[in-house]
Amino acid sequence: RKEYLDLVENIFKIIPDCSISHDMISGFPNESEDDHKQTVSLMEKVKYSFGYMFKYSERPGTLAAKKLDDNVDEKTKSRRLSEIVALKQKHSLFRSKQFIGKTVEVLIEKSQMIPTKQTKGPIYMGSNNILKSNIHPYMLSNSKQ
Repeated sequence: RKEYLDLVENIFKIIPDCSISHDMISGFPNESEDDHKQTVSLMEKVKYSFGYMFKYSERPGTLAAKKLDDNVDEKTKSRRLSEIVALKQKHSLFRSKQFIGKTVEVLIEKSQMIPTKQTKGPIYMGSNNILKSNIHPYMLSNSKQ
């Protein structure tokens, strides 16, 4: 854990505006409540910009299915997943707000009109990338863009 947190700290020192994402599975076999609390604690320290979160489900043929009992009940998996999703949303908003008023380079991979309560125009999907010829300046004017 310390080595990972040191790495994250060094990344932010070198690239202050970088985004770090994660993939997390809640309720993996033998995950204790303490394990879950350590995951939440790690999330609080890193404040990931984005993440994919799922509750564990056994997949036939995988090593986990062959070797480990799916011994965390569905209610616990769902509760833990809800907790990490809520925390990720809080942290994503925190990280997004750091970019308000800044002009940054992004690679626009696609644009879609997806009307929602929060959006009034197109949704731009993309990322910062080494393909500089396709990167366009974009200013985030509020945390809902």
